[in-house]
Parts: sequence; C-alpha cells; structure tokens
Amino acid sequence: MPLRALAALEADRRVELFAPPQLTPEWVAFGQRAGACLVATMEDPFDALTFAVMSGLRTRVVMAIDRQFASDCDSLMKAGAFACVAMPFAKDDVTALVESLVPHASGPQVDGGLRLVLDPITRTIRHHDRSARLTQREFALLHCLVSQAGPVSAEVLLATAWGDNPNVAGSRPVLEVYVHQVRKKLRQVGLEGIVQTVRGFGYRLVERSHAI
Repeated sequence: MPLRALAALEADRRVELFAPPQLTPEWVAFGQRAGACLVATMEDPFDALTFAVMSGLRTRVVMAIDRQFASDCDSLMKAGAFACVAMPFAKDDVTALVESLVPHASGPQVDGGLRLVLDPITRTIRHHDRSARLTQREFALLHCLVSQAGPVSAEVLLATAWGDNPNVAGSRPVLEVYVHQVRKKLRQVGLEGIVQTVRGFGYRLVERSHAI
C-alpha cells in the first residue's frame, strides 16, 4: 500500500490516523470506539471488507479502494461499509468523509492541535503509535484541560477531579502531585512540556510547537 495514496487524509488536522501493524484484539477493541475504521486495499475490496468483519470490527468501516474497483462502491456499501472512497484521497474526499462522520461521532475525544486522543472508556491517551493509561482523576484533569480554551484555575481542576471528596477541595499540593503524574504520562506518549503552570492561577495546555 503506497502511503502517498493516503497523504491527504493523514495531513488533515481533523483526522487522527492510526496504522496498526496487526489487527490484534486490542486494536479491534480500540476501533470499536474510534470515529471509523479505514480499510485500505489495492486488491479485491470485498476480501478486505470480509477480513475486517471477520476480525470482529462492529464499527463504521470506510473502504479506501483502488480506482480500478470504483464501480464496486455501491455494492460495498450495501454489504455493510459505511463509506467508500477511491484512492488516492483528494482534499474534497477527506472533507466529505469527515462531514459524514461528524453526526455519528462518539467515544474518544481528539485534541486536533496536539493530535492527542483521549479514550474515556479505557482512560487511555494515544499520540501517534504510543499510548498510556491514566487513573480516573488523572484522566479527569487532562480532559478538563483539553476541553477548556486557555488557562484553567486550580479550583476548577480540583472540583472536576475531586468533586466527590470535599476534604480535597482547595488542596493545591494534591493537585500538583496529580499534575506531575499527568505530565509523566504525556511524556510517555511523546508530548513533553504540554501542561504549563500559570503562576498563582492554575494550568493550561499548550500547543506542541510552544512546548518547552
């Protein structure tokens, strides 16, 4: 599979594209919660679709097929594919695909600037081909930072992660310990210096290009 055929898809900042070396049970489980699973093939697309279904995928399957099989798109969709696109992808193809998937989006949240995926079901973060699992409170803190535009106060972060425990309310040292752990997990997936301290206020998430 020539990667240039997927270049327009991979370059689009609205999309986070994962390419597992093998379709293991872990990747199948992740695929169930992704926006869609892309099945790209230069061979018979019906064989590829059958393989995906037999592997256990029960999510939206987008078929990316060679142009010589373009006439099979309608049949592939009748067979269960969510969408069908002839390769190589063009920018218009990517836009149409993204717009068709948005109404059906659920599960993982994607931070487009960092290309960071947050999976709330497994409390796992993924960046490119690296992943790390967070505790419940670590995930709550990171999710809050990703969801807010700009700095987030320590009070808001404490209320978000410890709203069920009033004894922790206002405990800045506890928050600092957990932020340290979140930074450590982000570093494991290749995102260094992403959580920045805002002195006297709280924390903020910064773009990778501005990380230190």
